[in-house]
Amino acid sequence: MTGLILNDYGNNADDIDRRMQALMDLPKATYIEDARQTFDPQTVVSVDMHEGGVTLPDAQFPALGTMALATCLGVMAYNPQTKATGLCHVVSEGIESYPSAASQASLTAMLNKVKNGMDTHVEVRLVGAHIGGDLQNGMINNVVDFLSNYDAVILSADIKGKPGPSAVAVDANRWGDGLIRGKVDAIDIRKNPDAMVDQIKQARTCVDLDNMVHLADNGKDLVYDATAIRSYDLDVTL
Repeated sequence: MTGLILNDYGNNADDIDRRMQALMDLPKATYIEDARQTFDPQTVVSVDMHEGGVTLPDAQFPALGTMALATCLGVMAYNPQTKATGLCHVVSEGIESYPSAASQASLTAMLNKVKNGMDTHVEVRLVGAHIGGDLQNGMINNVVDFLSNYDAVILSADIKGKPGPSAVAVDANRWGDGLIRGKVDAIDIRKNPDAMVDQIKQARTCVDLDNMVHLADNGKDLVYDATAIRSYDLDVTL
């Protein structure tokens, strides 16, 4: 496994700066090229702003997805032993440079379920927070601090202007294959006109995440928890 081991970094200003640079130096995430042909949006639970979810390969809904990752940050986590897979849509607290209280609660609940108290690295991929300046930097650092408490290894960070989509999904059965692209990369074409070619190619692989399954609000920190919930307890809205 290659990636950024968060426990290798301390908490002083220099360490935080080095950690952010290391995040930016990570290679871009892999996005499944044949997802449009092999991935069914009706197997995906929609995770909205401030929400989190956890799923398993054999769950009724083995995939999680989210949209509108412009200033928000999508955090995807995976336990390689249990294959528990989580997603959280982290939103800043208004104009403050840290996650909202609801986002923190959902992120904590998601990571606890994925980690499950086990002595194992949690693999993480980050997508989003493409705009926002200092607000964006603060929220990312706060989230990464959260992740360091879970022995996390960050495999990719398509964030802060690095090319990445604003809509993404993750399938517990295909973590090793990559993520599912819901939109073409968020990029400034004026600064990189050649990127238009890449966007055309990406558009052919995008899955329509508008067709994700939306579950009724259950009043809990996780909109979907395949480790605890039974299928007939769900109230599904298509």
